[in-house]
Amino acid sequence: MAGRKVRQYVYTDLAGKPKLRKLRMAPKAFCMESWVAGEHEFWARGIRPEQEAFADKAMYHLPELVWALRADELVWWSEGEKDADALRGVGAVATTHWQGALHATRDQARWFVQGHGPIRLAVDVDKSGAGAACAIERKRLLLYVGVERSRIQIVAPPRPHKDAAEAVEAGRPLTAFRKPNESAMTKLAADYTTTRRKHRESSDWLAS
Repeated sequence: MAGRKVRQYVYTDLAGKPKLRKLRMAPKAFCMESWVAGEHEFWARGIRPEQEAFADKAMYHLPELVWALRADELVWWSEGEKDADALRGVGAVATTHWQGALHATRDQARWFVQGHGPIRLAVDVDKSGAGAACAIERKRLLLYVGVERSRIQIVAPPRPHKDAAEAVEAGRPLTAFRKPNESAMTKLAADYTTTRRKHRESSDWLAS
């Protein structure tokens, strides 16, 4: 495995048993590992076939998330583990998906159908539009699986911070997070998605 491990994020089932582990490497890169239970327990590289079904619905800090949803508590869905941990550090119930921007699944969104509490979608602020696209996609997934629109709110970190972790580390309270211009966000997200798709299509020939 190339690089040096600088951080790990463990994804558990509802009983708190480890299932997946996401490693952050230096220089910046990520890789996934699966927990192999049995007489000799260990972490195996990649997502093993027996963990694929769980991986599709895995959410960070899942037991705490489900408890909060059933109790109608406010929950936060951020773009990454660092943001989720920062939010939890100041008392919020926070989660994220392991796949990165624009790769959350319907099965992950379905956890939020239970309960009637508010859901905050923390958006990363960047010029490319990647953060906006990720937040808009998470909202789209929630609406698709039947979460009431009134429960969902996209929130941005207070200026000049680019994400939740940076704002929390600067000592800004959760009440300082602001409601962005969602119409402008939607346009920025659409432009980013189109540019991303064109770039991918124009690079297809490189694989041949």
